[in-house]
Amino acid sequence: MSYNLTTPDRNQIENFLQIGTRSPVLAKSFVSNNKIVLTLEIKYPFLRKLSASKFKYPDLYYVDIINSQLGFLHLKQSDRLEKRFYTVCKDIAHIYKKNSGGRQKAKLDSKFTKIAIFENDILSSSELTSSLEKFADENVSLADQCRILSKQIKESEEQRKLDSPAANISKPYEIDPILINNGKKFQEAGKTQRYEKIKTLTNKVDKALWFFESYGLKPSSLKLTTVSGEPVKQLDLADKDDETRRSMDLEKMKAILFILDKFKISDQAYHEIVRKTEDLPRLHSIVRLREKTNSTFEIYRTTGNIPGAYVSLKSELENCFKKFETLPSETIKIKISGDGTRVTRISNFIVLSFSIISETAKLSADEQTVLAIVKTSESYENLSSSLHPVFSEINELYHSGSIQINENIYKIQLFFGGDMKFLQICLGIGSSTGEYACVWCKVSKFDRGDISKPWDFYLAPDMKRSISETTVLSRSSKKGYGVKHTPLLTFEPEHCVPDELHLFMRIFDVLLRNVIDDARNKDIMAKVNEEKGDYLEFLVANIRKCGVSFDIWTPKGQTELDWTSLCGADMKKVMKSLPDLLMFVIHNETHDTVVKLWKDFWHIYQYICSNECERRTGEATSTLVKDWITLFLSLFGKRKGYGPLNITRISTV
Repeated sequence: MSYNLTTPDRNQIENFLQIGTRSPVLAKSFVSNNKIVLTLEIKYPFLRKLSASKFKYPDLYYVDIINSQLGFLHLKQSDRLEKRFYTVCKDIAHIYKKNSGGRQKAKLDSKFTKIAIFENDILSSSELTSSLEKFADENVSLADQCRILSKQIKESEEQRKLDSPAANISKPYEIDPILINNGKKFQEAGKTQRYEKIKTLTNKVDKALWFFESYGLKPSSLKLTTVSGEPVKQLDLADKDDETRRSMDLEKMKAILFILDKFKISDQAYHEIVRKTEDLPRLHSIVRLREKTNSTFEIYRTTGNIPGAYVSLKSELENCFKKFETLPSETIKIKISGDGTRVTRISNFIVLSFSIISETAKLSADEQTVLAIVKTSESYENLSSSLHPVFSEINELYHSGSIQINENIYKIQLFFGGDMKFLQICLGIGSSTGEYACVWCKVSKFDRGDISKPWDFYLAPDMKRSISETTVLSRSSKKGYGVKHTPLLTFEPEHCVPDELHLFMRIFDVLLRNVIDDARNKDIMAKVNEEKGDYLEFLVANIRKCGVSFDIWTPKGQTELDWTSLCGADMKKVMKSLPDLLMFVIHNETHDTVVKLWKDFWHIYQYICSNECERRTGEATSTLVKDWITLFLSLFGKRKGYGPLNITRISTV
């Protein structure tokens, strides 16, 4: 609002605005449809300062600043006035920038421009009265709340004064002669005697430090040195039983072992460090822990010439089941996940992992157990040659439906998840650019935009994929329906779960590209009309307002635009905030539809990730998605990138 302006900013824009009697030159369409009530005559310096204030305070509206200078009337907030003031201010600022001389600026300071004010642009007295009454009612309500809070604070303060701070202070211990040391001094004792004296001090130090409780404090540790300045092991005074202390020591040793392995610190170097300090575990304890840890893993090298390693799924499941006090359910659900990632510019890795699915808890990175890591690119040939033993063991467990550990037999149900590329590779399907790229059904890419079919059309036996059919087609000389290779994992399609984040990122990329093309096209049209556009720059600035780092550029020697690749978290920020920042950035004719498209997609994504999706039927979800696709296709022919071929269809499974 205008009262957010500082006093100097407000003073600089006063006395440069007056009411005129002559009407500006307007198009006939405006004059015929609207009644001109008055004309604002605004001097150039005011418009120049108005442009600077808007840049300095982007949350302000031009109309609010104008209203601060109009004492006898108020203008309504409208897109027409905002756009008109924006255009005029931008043009005046550009004129001042071109004419930088003192005399030229003096001539410009004496000029003014006219802006027509229509009858429907002015707030009526009844509207102003209604607003004042509303604010008065809110003021009364706030005053009542302040009185109640003030009374509660006063009562709380009085109660605090009544509570005696010394009520819970323990009685000081009487001086016990046993506390006095009658033996050797600490520095005179040997290592074994020093250890015994430290244990004695730890047990008796609470009595010696009784006065801390009178200050409302409790010591948790005590750092000691000898009279000569030699450091002594720090005493831990926290209330812990022996089992808790052993557990904490074990966690500490695990952390030290992790650091030794991570930075390749030798045992000899660690031994020298321990000799200089008293609070680190001894080397023999670290060595025993390392040997015990190594004995729990059976790590194998991957087959072929590709560097990598893997562990047995059965062994890892056995270790996981031993940790359960009670089983999550009668049938234990296990999700196998895989993905390729680029670590450096020339280094790629493929990671295969699994997790136990719980009905209540959400999966996190800490609950993932790594099965295999391979240093290679994401392709069928590389996966087939390096991870054949891993896939064979997974397929065996999937079809058996149970696993025997000692004398117990556990029912298990396996699922497979990942991004579309990894799913397609492991199931022997071609890439996403192929005609039949869906791993769940046999829909052609030319029919993905056809929403006339019923929601369960692609669940029919003749349209639904099966692993047996895919295997048969892979062995045939005439491979059909996009089948390229023999499946590496023989999972039925209904047990394959797409990663919703990767699907979100695919659709977001399409929507963002379309908005960029929209702003770029608006710049081209402005250039043809000899107007200054800069709409693409405004779009970049608004995306940055969402809290992400973003830029658009044209690669050297190319004509197509390129832009910053956002991560999933940044995409969610932009998807949530950008729709409200697209005003005047994209074409006005389709602005509302594009904004609704973005907001509806964000609503669908949140719905898919919530428990509500599981409670509703597949038909209800399909209807929600169909409505969104219909809205998407309504822009076909009006804006670039909204055609049927831009739709990625995922069958309901």
